[in-house]
Amino acid sequence: MHTVANEKDRALAAVETATDRLCHVVRAAGNPEALAVGEWSIRDVAAHIAGSIPLYLPIVRGEGSTYRALNRIAESNAAALAEITERDCCALADRVEAGMVELAAAARAQPGNPDVAWHAGLPLPLLSVCALILGELLVHGYDIARASGQPWAIPPADAGLVFAGAAPVLPHFVNPAAAVGVRATFDVRLRGYRRAAFVFDDGSLRVLPQPVGPVQCHLSADPVAYLLVMYGRSDSMRQVLTGKIVAWGRKPWLGFLLPRLFRSI
Repeated sequence: MHTVANEKDRALAAVETATDRLCHVVRAAGNPEALAVGEWSIRDVAAHIAGSIPLYLPIVRGEGSTYRALNRIAESNAAALAEITERDCCALADRVEAGMVELAAAARAQPGNPDVAWHAGLPLPLLSVCALILGELLVHGYDIARASGQPWAIPPADAGLVFAGAAPVLPHFVNPAAAVGVRATFDVRLRGYRRAAFVFDDGSLRVLPQPVGPVQCHLSADPVAYLLVMYGRSDSMRQVLTGKIVAWGRKPWLGFLLPRLFRSI
């Protein structure tokens, strides 16, 4: 039987495991200045994670976020990154480990799964916040490992946790330019794990546990493949060609559009 407490414990255990694995690849990276994602080097990604932990601590404690606007998260991330002047990756890994111990303890100290004020005061279940932190660790671990030629496996169950955790925030991260005029329901099924319906209506989005009414596009996806596509780390066409994402229904081609309907979290 799955309870909220069990789900939160699972998410936090996954966060701790992902932290250990990420810190390992950070310490083992031969060239910290190698580009990992966009203009960020391995060192920059590690510093970004280290700098994000103090921003998440007050959130999981129920004290709120210093981010006042969702459309300025990237700007705030850049400011937080600029404050981390440590250049040594091993020291950064130490900092991440210590910070995550404190963060996990703060989350466990909260009974149950209360709503906490996320960025811009958006109320989110604590479980969702933990799952979003897990997503950061999994995807940035992938970035660092790929840049340094190290192995990095994402557990499908962890990808499922991130998918479920991100669902409540997705309506706030719709790409308005891409979503204008789109009226469609997507039935997204992560094989063996999770399901959700994304209902777009001319720029707005509702996320439901399952479809209500006609569905224009059904998607069956490998959890890890879907995670990498939605975080912009993989191309949806590649995943379709390998069978990791399969679309069908009245308008199956809409499956290629779905990732573009969102901006980065």
